[in-house]
Amino acid sequence: MHFWEKGKKADLIKLAIELGEYELDVEELKIIELRIKILTNDAYKENPEFVKCIFEGIVSNRIDEENEQKEQTLREFELQKIRLQNETQRVIGPQTLPQTKIELKKLLPTFNPEVDDMDLFLPLFERQMKLLDLGEDLWVPPISLVPYLVMQPP
Repeated sequence: MHFWEKGKKADLIKLAIELGEYELDVEELKIIELRIKILTNDAYKENPEFVKCIFEGIVSNRIDEENEQKEQTLREFELQKIRLQNETQRVIGPQTLPQTKIELKKLLPTFNPEVDDMDLFLPLFERQMKLLDLGEDLWVPPISLVPYLVMQPP
């Protein structure tokens, strides 16, 4: 088995170009014609092992590129899969809202008007809501936990 039998026509074309057998219609040549051009090339006649190494490098590069392309396609597929899962969770998310409210009562600090300062409590509340990644439209129920007397103007 000869070394050029491992490759594809595109690999033979690249080898012919590397050996200086470039013609405008080199891509239109048949595989047999490309093989003849390579076998009759002076570089092949002088050192066939060197030409074999060049060809194996070309084939290896092509295989590496194909593997990278497969991996890239797989990564894009996984990314699309994650995006679809996120969209599905967003649709399901509002249905689990009551459980989230109960958890918010546990996660958020309680405000004691006799001890706590409102100027410190509200920024802390805002930071915690942002850390929980809740939209501002969901902030109203937890703010209602602040006692009514504190919310009245002085």
